[in-house]
Amino acid sequence: MYHPRLPQPPHLRFSKLVKPLDFQTFVSLPCLTRNVPQNPTPLQIILSAISVSNTNLKTAQSMVKSILDSSKGNINRTTAAKNCVEALNNSQYRITRSTDDALPRGRVKDARAWMGAALLYQYDCSNALKYANDTSLTTQTMSFLDKLMTFSSNALSMIVSYDAYGNETKSWAPPKTERDGVWEFGSAPGSGGDFGSGFRGGLPSELTADVTVCKDMSNGGCYKTVQEAVNTAPDNEWGHRYVIHIKEGVYNEIVRVPLEKKNVVFLGDGMGKTVITGSLIVGQPGISTYNTATVEHPSKAKTLNHHTTTIMAEPSSPAGSTKPLNNFSQRPPLSISKSKCFVIFIAIVLLLSLVTLLLFFTLSSKTNEEHPYSPQSQLLPSMPAPITAKQSQTSIHLACNATRHPQTCESSLGEANVVPPNPTPLQVIQSAIFVSSQNLETAKSILNSLIASTTNPNITTAAKFCLEVLGYSQYRISSANNSLTRGEEKNARAWMSAGLSYQYDCHGGLVYNAGTSTSKQVNETLLFLESLVGLTSNALSMMVSYDLFGNETESWRPPQTERDGFWEDSVLDSVRGVFRGGFPSKLTADATVCKDESKDNGCYKTVQEAVNAAPDNAMNRRFVIHIKEGVYDEIVRVPFEKKNVVFLGDGMGKSVITGSLSVGQIGVTTYESATVGVLGDGFMASGLTIQNTAGAPTHQAVAFRSDSDLSIIENCEFLGNQDTLYAHSLRQYYKSCRIEGNVDFIFGNSAAIFQDCQILVRPRQEKPEKGENNAVTAHGRTDPAQSTGFVFQNCLINGTEEYMALYRSKPSVHKNFLGRPWKEFSRTVFLHCNLEALVTPQGWMPWSGDFALKTLYYGEFENSGPGSDSSQRVTWSSQIPAEHVATYSVQNFIQGDEWISTSS
Repeated sequence: MYHPRLPQPPHLRFSKLVKPLDFQTFVSLPCLTRNVPQNPTPLQIILSAISVSNTNLKTAQSMVKSILDSSKGNINRTTAAKNCVEALNNSQYRITRSTDDALPRGRVKDARAWMGAALLYQYDCSNALKYANDTSLTTQTMSFLDKLMTFSSNALSMIVSYDAYGNETKSWAPPKTERDGVWEFGSAPGSGGDFGSGFRGGLPSELTADVTVCKDMSNGGCYKTVQEAVNTAPDNEWGHRYVIHIKEGVYNEIVRVPLEKKNVVFLGDGMGKTVITGSLIVGQPGISTYNTATVEHPSKAKTLNHHTTTIMAEPSSPAGSTKPLNNFSQRPPLSISKSKCFVIFIAIVLLLSLVTLLLFFTLSSKTNEEHPYSPQSQLLPSMPAPITAKQSQTSIHLACNATRHPQTCESSLGEANVVPPNPTPLQVIQSAIFVSSQNLETAKSILNSLIASTTNPNITTAAKFCLEVLGYSQYRISSANNSLTRGEEKNARAWMSAGLSYQYDCHGGLVYNAGTSTSKQVNETLLFLESLVGLTSNALSMMVSYDLFGNETESWRPPQTERDGFWEDSVLDSVRGVFRGGFPSKLTADATVCKDESKDNGCYKTVQEAVNAAPDNAMNRRFVIHIKEGVYDEIVRVPFEKKNVVFLGDGMGKSVITGSLSVGQIGVTTYESATVGVLGDGFMASGLTIQNTAGAPTHQAVAFRSDSDLSIIENCEFLGNQDTLYAHSLRQYYKSCRIEGNVDFIFGNSAAIFQDCQILVRPRQEKPEKGENNAVTAHGRTDPAQSTGFVFQNCLINGTEEYMALYRSKPSVHKNFLGRPWKEFSRTVFLHCNLEALVTPQGWMPWSGDFALKTLYYGEFENSGPGSDSSQRVTWSSQIPAEHVATYSVQNFIQGDEWISTSS
């Protein structure tokens, strides 16, 4: 048997940089190996390590938020959790600066400083919780924070070696200090690095005040408080100092210079003359050491003391001695009899230790190519600056008019305080995406808590499935956010549609598995998931209006469908004969699978082995697997990181992949029953039969399931009974395929086009002569804004020979319908298809009562054959107007002209 030699996993070559225990924990996370590209550079390894830290940091943020949400009435725990939230936000900002700003630009010293600060903030968070550790959730969170600090320490250690030795990884070693006899290389004597010559820099001269603060009440040109002046500073001003002249006087106030107020300068009239004073102290309700600062500012602001400003802390004496409240760093009180200079020094140290607001503007500019996929490693979309103007409220109101839940939309954006002042429509959409993403993180934390507390195996299974699909949702939402910044609205809509679909799957799976459970925790989880679905729907609806109407928000309106008389603009006049792309020709195999039992023949014995050999996140090349003639009895999974995988068989009926999983077997869901399940984008297949042979009693038993965006399936055969083909999500193209089944045997919520396919009904497995109602399709669109639907072009709808014999024996009991609505906004159309006699005159079948009959869209256009007579069609089906039929072309519906080869 041929076993290709695989390189040592790249992260193992760096194991000597961290302590053995730490490293084993580090590499045990699957997301590290998914993040590291093939043949990585040392810098790529470091960035992957930081990504692992960042992923765990986001989980920690969700856990701490859960502590905060459950701490009403407990001032100790509330204060600790708030301090912890702030510290972790600061940590994430510094990590982002390290990965997105410093390291890619070769500024390794900056990266070390910022990553060092990020680690310190994580320690601060853990230390804060020590003084409020009175619940199991707090204990679990502190344990998780210990792991998080290990990951961050690992990444920082790598950065240190990278700074010292560059790409010479053989020289890399664990960090050492002066106590180990190690000093970093300094400058040559006399070059400024020795203390003999000294460094004599400092405050810039000739500063001009932008604003003035004074105590003179008659001076109309003065701000009366320092905080008022700070608030007027422009946000995120990188290239200009904002100088605040604080005139002589005593200013009794608490001053906060938030992170977005960069390059702020305090210019006083001299020590003892210009004085800012406060009296917060540990022991007052809700006050910790972290909060006691009279003046607080981030490290990028400047407190430049021309003549010098005195900043004083004048603590009052509490009546009795109290234990420190959520003290970030417990230490004895300082004597106020120390010299004034020493007080100033301590105050400045306090100033430099604080950052107050999470801002990571650069994240959304990163593309998926720069950050290969791991469902658990996606960064949240960027959080904009907070609301500061009435115009923002007007912009929010207009944008939320585009949603199905405008009041929820407005309140969620207002309460989150993330929309920037005077926002563009795109910024409002990105703010809505951010709110959705934040709530998705919280949902994952809630589900983890549910798993930890439940003893119901069905709920455990559903919650674990939820975590899996929410990871996929997170990736697609992040991709949608990135594509919007590049002007790719159609991609953004496709990916956000999938993100919403996964969230709905999570909710639906939990409802189904919970059964009659009335657990308060399950019910609260379901309610939160419902709210998450609503928030994501809001963001998607805004995207649709943005795509249709651009920046003209006055024209934005809730999503409409064909049932409302709305079709999107199309660029073609017809669909017949326009697009003739498909599977690419002249492909060369990278790996071969065969049934030849002889040794060393260069073949893999299973399809899964060959899939496993495909490189991870190969964005720019295909990995072609030749599956030779034979029957392969196995379950095949193509995971997310295996992109552009191609299955190339020897022909339908010759190369056969077969399985027999079905719902009803222990632990098997419809989703997991698939013989072949594909998640990696860009999947292609040709010349195969994929089947599910599960026998009676009949349950859902999927042959092929696909979540692969931009996938092409040509000359393939899919054989099953109920639920044969699960076109679950995203954009899929099927050409010249043969699909057999009986109950809902083409289903899902993808945007899929079936061109020149044979769609054949086969007999039921149990009592086939008794008669039945079969639906060919069951499309599952849950929201009118989703760009999904099934389109059948030039297809044959008929039965197998065995079924047609049954049908002809008693047509009145063998009824077949084109489709039925699985979900509320189901959409399916048949264009230029040959509908044989087995299709009932009514054409379409209801799901249950009048469910979805007013919201679905079932359309037909210029079909032929005895089943195409539309005179007796149900009233809730439609004939597509000729001027709108091009909406369903390959080019318009799935943007196929951009990714389907026309040289096949």
